[in-house]
Order: sequence, then structure tokens, then C-alpha cells
Amino acid sequence: MSGIRNILGNSVLVVSPHLDDEILGCGGSILRMLKEGIKVDVLCLTKKTRNRKINVYDDHNLKQFAEKIKVYSKINNYYFGDLPDSRFTLEDAIDVIENVLNHDSIIGPSNISTNQDHRRAYEAIVSVSRLFRDKKFKSIILYEDLYSGIFYIDSFCPELFIEIDIKNKKKLLSYYFSELVGKLRNNLIKFGKNIFSLVDSVARLRGIQCGVDYGEAFKIYRLRL
Repeated sequence: MSGIRNILGNSVLVVSPHLDDEILGCGGSILRMLKEGIKVDVLCLTKKTRNRKINVYDDHNLKQFAEKIKVYSKINNYYFGDLPDSRFTLEDAIDVIENVLNHDSIIGPSNISTNQDHRRAYEAIVSVSRLFRDKKFKSIILYEDLYSGIFYIDSFCPELFIEIDIKNKKKLLSYYFSELVGKLRNNLIKFGKNIFSLVDSVARLRGIQCGVDYGEAFKIYRLRL
């Protein structure tokens, strides 16, 4: 049994507040899990990903991009909660997660974020975890928010690292951003960043911290070996 399978089991639900969070936060780990034969499903809670000042994505385009990622990566399923961006309730998120959850483990967003959807998704995962007192359910680990986490006053302190292939993670990310990256970069350019260099820089840092070239970092909410 591989190290990742020993931690997460045979099936994982990745909870993504918005489409692209799953790739930004743990895209490399998703590919690593799939390579090791772990079944991975992704649940996107909200209807769309958009900058409030640049309304560039619609629901149809997002699901097209997700379908391309599914084909390329061999992710088992993409589920869509279709909740309103920035306006869904904790109870809504709990219901959506419970409706699709039949997995050994959950990977979701941490609460170290300035984005309310990430924090609410975290709270929903914590609430849902009360259902899993049986021996089948193994672990909940939490990925970092690369967008707003770097500006959050409380820094993300990793407790678990997974080595990744950065080239393949960027390939997944390109399905979301290749056509629109010029517009979406604007929020980060003023900080001297763009989304791909941000992903690369964070993965390098996490790799240095765990002794590999590139890595992704997680906090542990629940871990059973």
C-alpha cells in the first residue's frame, strides 16, 4: 500500500468552493493519487468562478473546462452543487456534500483564507465529518488557498506534504486560464505575480520544506492510519 493510499484510502472526494480551487490547491496531489490507483471525485460547490469586476466565466464554460480536465487527468467524476457564489449558507453546503459523499477521505479548503466561500466550505466539511464514526472513513486533509491565503494575517502552517509534478499541475491549470489569463492576472500583477508563477513559487517553497523539488502542503483535520 502506497503512503498516500495508507493515509487517504481507496477513494477521495475533493471539495472545491469554486472551479479552479481544486487545481490551485491540490491539482498535483490529485494527479499523484490517480497515478497510484485512488479513485478521485471533485465536488464544486458554486455555480461559477469570477472576478467581481471582470465577469469572464459563465456556468457553461466552466463545465466545459472541467470536462477537459476530467478527460486529461482521468478524474472519476465532477459534481456541481450549483450554489450561489459568495451567497450560499452553511446548511446548503452540508447538504450538497452529504448528497455525494461515499468516500474514504475528504480533501477540502482550509479556513486560512480571506474568501468566505472557502471558510464556509471548511465549516461544512467539519460538520459533515460528524457522520463518519465508522471504521471505513479515514482522513480529512485541507489544502491552502493560493489566491487569498498569501494575504491572510494568519499564515498557513503545513502539517503534511505531497510531492508533485509541477509541469502536469500547470497543464491542468491551463485548461481554466489559457484563454483568460490576461484578464485574470490583473489582481496579481500589482503584487508582481501572475497565477502560474504563484503556483510555481508556492510549490517550490513547499518542496524545499519537505526535501523535494515541488510539493503541495496540507493541514490535517483528521488522520487515521
